[in-house]
Amino acid sequence: MSILSLRNVSRRFSGGEALSGIDLEVDRPQVIGLVGRNGAGKSTLLRLLPPFIHASSGSVEVLGMDPWADPIALRARLGYVADHDAVPAGVRGSDLLALCASVYPRWDVALIQTFQRRLGIDGNRLFSALSRGQQRQLALLMAIGHRPELLLLDEPAGNLDPAVRKEVLGIIIELLNESGTTVIIATHLLSDLERLAERLVILSHGRKVHDGSIEDMTRQVCRVEVAPGAIDLGRLAHSPLLLAQEPHGLGTVIILACSPSEAGAVVAGLAGPGTVVLDAQGMTFEDAFIYRTRALAADPVAAGRP
Repeated sequence: MSILSLRNVSRRFSGGEALSGIDLEVDRPQVIGLVGRNGAGKSTLLRLLPPFIHASSGSVEVLGMDPWADPIALRARLGYVADHDAVPAGVRGSDLLALCASVYPRWDVALIQTFQRRLGIDGNRLFSALSRGQQRQLALLMAIGHRPELLLLDEPAGNLDPAVRKEVLGIIIELLNESGTTVIIATHLLSDLERLAERLVILSHGRKVHDGSIEDMTRQVCRVEVAPGAIDLGRLAHSPLLLAQEPHGLGTVIILACSPSEAGAVVAGLAGPGTVVLDAQGMTFEDAFIYRTRALAADPVAAGRP
């Protein structure tokens, strides 16, 4: 059974297109990092799945179901943590957990009690009286208590200190290992994804521009130092392979969308054989992501290219 299948999915709002031509297939349990700059379409994509909004075009299938055919049955099989919490005033944490227990037949009280103790959440306090970080932790518990087959997390670690973030990530990993849960996590905290995600999906201007491992993405971005002197970037300046150009001492540093081993040939082929490459190095995940998405943000047309 397919866990998730999005085919040529678009979503339009009155202000424009939030998603365009998205294809995404998930056929086995895994952790998927969903990343992109603000406004890239991450939250919109997640909201298609429970479902909370309709796709404007294309097909969406979740856990083998059309999500709008029986949304109540589907929501009993998945968990969702939104990027903000909307809870009525005067409600306690214990009330929210009791409500979840009454709704989900498979609610695991022992699981919730274990994690509640580990996180130090006081269920007797009003939700509004909890810190923002504690509210996010409680939202996570509400989403995992029925051991969902698919867990959707929109910025789940926002406002969490590093120690609690590590604990939350541990809970997600435990759930994946014990229940075979597939997790899609949209976050700006790239360091968390390095420890957690085996698959990375990058969105830019509502389009999917990368779908693979973190290693696949980082090995295709490199920092190249070019010798001082006459340098004619020529066609390289107009190539999608050039992500950035920066002065460096008397020379120039360019960021290329290729591996370090390919940098010499790329520069020679596009900037001319007289351009000498002094050094070519790989980049960290965070730097590679910043440069690649910065280039796409500056050129929305390029975001349409895979």
